[in-house]
Amino acid sequence: MGPGPADLLTLRAVAAFRSADVIFEVVGRNSSFSVSGAVVDSIEGLSSRRERLVFSMSLSPGERRAAVRRNAEIVARELRGGNSCVFATIGDPLTYSTFPYLAAEVAELIEGLEVEVVPGVTSFNAAAAATGATLVEHDETLAVVPAFLPENLREGLLAATDTVVFLKAGKTVGAILAALDATGSEWDVAHVSRLGLEGERIAKGPDEALENAGEYLSLLIARRKRENR
Repeated sequence: MGPGPADLLTLRAVAAFRSADVIFEVVGRNSSFSVSGAVVDSIEGLSSRRERLVFSMSLSPGERRAAVRRNAEIVARELRGGNSCVFATIGDPLTYSTFPYLAAEVAELIEGLEVEVVPGVTSFNAAAAATGATLVEHDETLAVVPAFLPENLREGLLAATDTVVFLKAGKTVGAILAALDATGSEWDVAHVSRLGLEGERIAKGPDEALENAGEYLSLLIARRKRENR
């Protein structure tokens, strides 16, 4: 579904939603608001039945797997009833998404399942466009790092990369900036939270990034400075 703004939905995604019998939207265990559902709300001409799936954000793999399995059984029940189903997920379904886990579980329950994947605009592509930051060019390298745990900020990886995208960078902004400093290079930094949603904030530079910390739906883009490009 892209990062959230309705106008970043692809035409293929809109066609899939309009043709579906059932649309599944995602909510967290402690939240009644669905970002994906809000984007679906913007699509005209829908006659699909809409259902919500509750997933776990627990750090326990067992709890997360159990939630995925429960949801897979719900989806499988609809498919066995002859309904075509669409799973609405923000961003791209194959980039740090719940979708692959759910699809794999449903495939175990239904033999010969046909699955179509509709690619979406990633949050970091949209954030780069919003901040005017080029991600990479020519022979530069790009790393995408899940930054919700400080131990994911490996110095060796950062030192060998020209541009780093830190996803879920709400509570770890300070640790990210420290890890970048440890590489011995200077970096251009942009921190974006709630892109395209109410309360959107765009911060440029380390100081503003620190002030912008805290929001779950956030990311930080760091690009190594070069004298000549």
